Amino acid sequence: MFLRHILNCTTICDAKTVDANASCGEYDFMSATLKAPDPSQPLVTLRDVLAFNVRAHRVANQMSQEQLGFAAELDRTFISQVERSRINVSLDNIEKLALALNVPAAKLLVRP
Repeated sequence: MFLRHILNCTTICDAKTVDANASCGEYDFMSATLKAPDPSQPLVTLRDVLAFNVRAHRVANQMSQEQLGFAAELDRTFISQVERSRINVSLDNIEKLALALNVPAAKLLVRP
């Protein structure tokens, strides 16, 4: 049913222009609320610090992972992996994330 609805939907939305309440027909595409990172979580590695800061800035900018991925020209699943400290991130991709979040790259690597 959902796939058929998507195929029949004539509205194509750009990820940058979709707001938090946007929907196509009866399906809400951004119904989940944005949750800030848990400030009590231990930040052991620099990868953990990056994950915390990316998520904190993404939520502060009211962006979904998909919207951040679109703005940074990275895949949504990559954003998810970064925010969960699952992968090493290259300097090039840290720079892309910083530009998309409108913060200096160094700020993403500073402990909160």
